[in-house]
Amino acid sequence: RRNRRPRSAMIIPIRAQEKIVGVLNIGKLSGAEDFTPDDLQVISVVATQLAWILSNFELMSKMWTLAITDELTGLYNRRYFFLRVREEIQRAERYDKPMCVVMLDLDGFKELNRSHGHLIGDEILQQVCAVVRRNLRAVDMAARYGGDEIVVILPETSVAAGFAVITRLQAAVGEEVYVGHNGVPVKLSLCAGIAQFPGDAGNPDDLIRKADVALLEAKAAGSGQVLLAD
Repeated sequence: RRNRRPRSAMIIPIRAQEKIVGVLNIGKLSGAEDFTPDDLQVISVVATQLAWILSNFELMSKMWTLAITDELTGLYNRRYFFLRVREEIQRAERYDKPMCVVMLDLDGFKELNRSHGHLIGDEILQQVCAVVRRNLRAVDMAARYGGDEIVVILPETSVAAGFAVITRLQAAVGEEVYVGHNGVPVKLSLCAGIAQFPGDAGNPDDLIRKADVALLEAKAAGSGQVLLAD
């Protein structure tokens, strides 16, 4: 150890509901008086207060996670997406960097639900969303926009770079093995619409609308299409 060893030390476990959530270490260097039983009593009270703070922080963290997460897919929810897209646009303006919003939709998902049932559909949607999470960059954010629609924020990303990210994502989704009713294999593909800030729109609402229109045109053009906003 580079630091001098303490002359006197107290090591107090921080317990919350009989679970140790931390440790409070306090030491006195040489030349100071040793800790007394009264000191231990005072610090034990402090440790109790810390345990209350930490347990409440953990509870609030769990509540926040539930508030921003889609229960079925594990992606962020639509409400949190709208918060983040505004933040990312502000960041893009501040640092003069482009960013993209991408709307994704599973080809033939309604038919899949009709043929295999909604429970199977939910399981496959969960699987697809797990593939999406694994294949995006750490800085990207994916959210469930509604039904089988997924929206992705690509910070500091040009249209060309965004197109490359989504192409890799499409390949990953297409290579995944999906199993339908009675073990029937299911093949899936993604359509996508990409809109860039500031090139295609100057505010969040217009950017999302442009990406959504591009997605609708991509779906009309056929399975697995990726179109850029006009």
